[in-house]
Amino acid sequence: MDIDGSGNVIVGALDPYKSTNGGNTWTKLADWTNNPGLPPATTQYVHADIHFIKLYGTNRVLFGCDGGIHFSSDGGTTIRDKNAGLRIKQFYSVAIHPATTNYFLAGAQDNGSHKFTNAGLSTTTEVTGGDGAFVHIDQDEPIVPVYFLRF
Repeated sequence: MDIDGSGNVIVGALDPYKSTNGGNTWTKLADWTNNPGLPPATTQYVHADIHFIKLYGTNRVLFGCDGGIHFSSDGGTTIRDKNAGLRIKQFYSVAIHPATTNYFLAGAQDNGSHKFTNAGLSTTTEVTGGDGAFVHIDQDEPIVPVYFLRF
């Protein structure tokens, strides 16, 4: 949708695309895999599953996705990941260790499975990538092994 009459349109679902002529032609702005070998090639990264795009005038663009927030001040030519220091994830599930304090596993949408070993929102260790989905710690034998269910 051309919201300002300029012909500038940005869409996204998996990857963001931009049109400067009302949708007659499109340019891929970023690739969620950050793999320039995939056509059409781009070296910019915006996380997959874009749920929100806000255009401010013709140059500033805000992307909200499963990977947090990405921002461009030049109409999508340069897109920056703005997630440093933020603890943004959509968790499907959590598994609690039966005997160890502050030991949790959590499965996140598109952001892997994470191991928490401190109270609060401290740094985690990503133990698997992709969709984290459902995690489990065996309550009878919690040390071996840890199971991850992925889709």
